[in-house]
Amino acid sequence: MLRRDRRHGGLNSKREIVRIQPLEVSVEEPTPWEPPEPWDVVVQIGRDALDCVRNIPFDLHSSDDAEDLLVAGVVSAFFVGVLLSRFRR
Repeated sequence: MLRRDRRHGGLNSKREIVRIQPLEVSVEEPTPWEPPEPWDVVVQIGRDALDCVRNIPFDLHSSDDAEDLLVAGVVSAFFVGVLLSRFRR
């Protein structure tokens, strides 16, 4: 619905009146969260690590890149070990 406002600018300016409709909300029952199996977590971490390594242009003949790859492998193995020890408790 539009109404002309003569006080503020004459016949050419228009003021819009907006009616707000109530929002319909549907509530779904939440599904209970279950922690993933430890092996699934390890597999996903491994896949993510492989994806990261595949996207890095390594030159294994260069000693710097080989050292970086070795350090990345040791660090990932450490974190996988930490995750597994957490799940065992």
